[in-house]
Amino acid sequence: MNALLRSLLIVLLRGAEWLLFGIAGLSFLAGGLLMNLYGQVNRALAEIIGLPLAGCCLVLGFLARSARERLTDPAEGPTGLGLS
Repeated sequence: MNALLRSLLIVLLRGAEWLLFGIAGLSFLAGGLLMNLYGQVNRALAEIIGLPLAGCCLVLGFLARSARERLTDPAEGPTGLGLS
């Protein structure tokens, strides 16, 4: 992987990480209320939908963060698994 592609991928993963963490936070804090107001969904059902959505976005954000850290850490070797 050349340096330009690696740097673009790092920037893309950093942006995806922040976006997913922001969606997870908003979904956790205000997701049920907003789905109730704008989606005309029952409040209890909206809360039940909002919590797994926040969890999925949080997991995807952590996956993006770990992928970005693997790309920026040159000590892990060519496999990216920490095996030298």
